[in-house]
Amino acid sequence: MQDRILILDGAMGTMIQSLGYNERLNELLNLKKPDVIEGIYKAYLDAGADIIETNTFSANRIKLSEFNLQDKIKEINETAVEIARKAAKSNAFVAADISFSGKYIEPLGNLTFDQAYENYAEQISYLKKADILLVETLMDIKDLKTSLIAAQDNWKKPIFCSMTFDTDRTSTGTDVKSYLTVAESFDVDAVGVNCGDPKLLIKIVEKMCQNTNKPVLVYPNAGIPKLLNGKTVFDVQPRGMVHYAKKFASFGANIIGGCCGTTPLHIKEIANAVKHIKPKKRNNEIPSRVCSASRTIEFGKKVIIGESINPTNKKDLEKETLEGKTSLMKTIALEEKKAGADILDVNVCIPLGNEEIMLPKAVLDIGSAVDLPLCLDSKNIKALENALKKCSGKPIINSVDGEKRHLENILPLAKRYGASVIALTLDNKGIPKTANERLKIAKRILGKAEKIGLSRKDILVDTLAITLAVNENNAKITLDAIKKVKNLGLNTVLGVSNISHGLPNRRQINFSFLVDALNSGLDAAILNPFDSVMVEAMHDAKRFSEKKSIEKYMQAFKEKKILNKKRPIKEQLKQAIVDGLDDSIESLIHEALAEFSPFEVNNYLIEGMEIVGKRFKGKKIFLPSVLISASAMKKATGILNKKIKKKKDNKSKIVFATVKNDIHDLGKNIVITLLESHGFNVTDLGADVSEKKIVEVATKEHADIVCLSALMTTTMIEMPKVIAALRNANFNKPIMIGGAIVNQKFAEQCGAYYARNAVEGVDKIKEILAKN
Repeated sequence: MQDRILILDGAMGTMIQSLGYNERLNELLNLKKPDVIEGIYKAYLDAGADIIETNTFSANRIKLSEFNLQDKIKEINETAVEIARKAAKSNAFVAADISFSGKYIEPLGNLTFDQAYENYAEQISYLKKADILLVETLMDIKDLKTSLIAAQDNWKKPIFCSMTFDTDRTSTGTDVKSYLTVAESFDVDAVGVNCGDPKLLIKIVEKMCQNTNKPVLVYPNAGIPKLLNGKTVFDVQPRGMVHYAKKFASFGANIIGGCCGTTPLHIKEIANAVKHIKPKKRNNEIPSRVCSASRTIEFGKKVIIGESINPTNKKDLEKETLEGKTSLMKTIALEEKKAGADILDVNVCIPLGNEEIMLPKAVLDIGSAVDLPLCLDSKNIKALENALKKCSGKPIINSVDGEKRHLENILPLAKRYGASVIALTLDNKGIPKTANERLKIAKRILGKAEKIGLSRKDILVDTLAITLAVNENNAKITLDAIKKVKNLGLNTVLGVSNISHGLPNRRQINFSFLVDALNSGLDAAILNPFDSVMVEAMHDAKRFSEKKSIEKYMQAFKEKKILNKKRPIKEQLKQAIVDGLDDSIESLIHEALAEFSPFEVNNYLIEGMEIVGKRFKGKKIFLPSVLISASAMKKATGILNKKIKKKKDNKSKIVFATVKNDIHDLGKNIVITLLESHGFNVTDLGADVSEKKIVEVATKEHADIVCLSALMTTTMIEMPKVIAALRNANFNKPIMIGGAIVNQKFAEQCGAYYARNAVEGVDKIKEILAKN
């Protein structure tokens, strides 16, 4: 990859389909027709491919079980590698190809981290004779993390990963920087993007090349699919790929190939255009980063870590934590974000509490409600590991210190789960009394961290603020230690308010100390974001460097409150839906019913979901937030339906199915969740449903609309067949189609409505049914 651009092969499914094979599972051809698969590899190698991908995209246990083929997982995968090896000989690399299971990991789906991990790890174990592991076509960052953890545990050769983007984000809301932040935490050997229109991928690839120094791979589809004579065809001809390949090369891409719709002819044109080009060298300055699933925070600017999600001395929060609820935590998290927090510290440690259960629950729920990175505040190893499994993005562990047992337990956790870590400059002897001694501990922690493979960018050193009530020189010692740590090239963090513990005028002391710490090189502060003066200092420390300006500003200081006054119940109800506060929705409904009729309460709930839809369309929130709102709405309507005696016949009936030969139902399930939260009566036929079954149910139940989903180019051709069968059966009601590979033009050719995503789907169904 350093000498020239490498060429990846093209689509396997497209070639299988073009040869007249219509297997429900392409991977079965490894056993039934190995010569056919080998012939496809040879065609790509003759076209100039340097890397060929094994025919194992769907050969994981979860997907194979949909076809009752789980017992053949070892044979299918090992045979696939053998076929590829035979074709490649010593002239090309073999990439073991794996992808998602077809089921989302929680909170988007019901799959746990452990289930997803085992699914990936097992398939990887059967592919070890390949040269490269390629984890591809991922849409959810949880799948990226889980697959890479399984890879680093079970694979000792190069690892490549690739995600799929809709526009500037994946379908679940992950942006380029967050993707790169997570991928690089697992030290992958190349990062990539695939399965999109090459025109769309131009900006994605450019941004990737600007934000990483890792090799970049890109393999787009052959444009946009359309229907021609009953077959799926793509609109970019082989020669048309040359323009895009050269564009990707100009940004610094190292590996270029093709995805859906591409053939050996496309790969030949790409190879002739770029194969002999020396990759553009990239020397990007990459700062330390942490991220959620959809937002990256870079150290370099001053970072605020909100400290308010902590039940210590907070009776309401302590009570909620003991009850296993998280609504108040989510409310605080949302308010901390509004107040200016960049990262949220999450602490659930209380007497009689169970951190091992509550920390992962809090991380999952808060991470779904707020798009900020999280800082996991615990010394409980089991609680930390449970929480890291639930965490999207790249979190911070708070904290490790110089004590041997903590170094041996916590640093490996950070490495395995791709986290940064706060390093406290203390050890079993306590907190050192000099800056040099604290520096020595910081160096010791850094040495241990780098030895197990953590980057120094992942270490945030806390030189510890100790109250001035004990020693008036404590502030100077801490500030001197910050300057010394910065000379190591490390980032620094402080829990600022400790400096004033037990003293009067705490706000003034905290503020003055923070200004001095920032001017000494402090990068991040753990503080109360509702304290506006502290937030102001973080944004412009130099402005307050003089004592007079500090005193003047302090006189005008007013602390913000989380909730200044209780809002009307109807506003609280709407907000509970918007924020997905399912723990508190029942009590709010009962309170609202004392003032309003059930129908009025229902309307307020609907208004809340409409706000959610608008925020999603404006890219203010993403799919995880939509789903927790839908969950709260579903719980609310379940309570209300007992009060509102509506006839079932009055509800619009929707029949929903994933078409024949397509086992992917995750998109369908999300749309159904949202539809049910809006009160629709949905019959879910599941995945891999025949046209006969769809017609039978749609006509028998007198459906008001039929919705069809497909994820693959090889199965989207079933959609026009189903639509034709429905029309032949005199079903004249509306039909809507969707799925990752479907587009507006294809829908028009099929004579159906189209929706790009789940939220748009619900809006369109409401609009369509209102007209019919």
